[in-house]
Amino acid sequence: MEDYNQSRIFECETAWESSMRDLNWQFTNDDAPRFKDGLWRCVFAPGNEHPFDAVEERLFREVFWEDRDSLWERFNTLSNIANQGEKEKAVCLA
Repeated sequence: MEDYNQSRIFECETAWESSMRDLNWQFTNDDAPRFKDGLWRCVFAPGNEHPFDAVEERLFREVFWEDRDSLWERFNTLSNIANQGEKEKAVCLA
């Protein structure tokens, strides 16, 4: 998952990814459950019945480069961005 689509507590690698993450959250204005909400962790909380033994989370970093246009194309696939009106998307793109 890209750093800009992570939970608010996730530490981004770069300042621009942190800014994009904040922008992503700014446009998250519905109640749809998302990975970045972190609520999925509740399923694995002690006391909840699940078929797993110890659950651990690992982070694997992969670096890839995109230009501004292709980054916007990817960012615009996020439902909370894609579902915005043209005016809101223009604000987001700026």
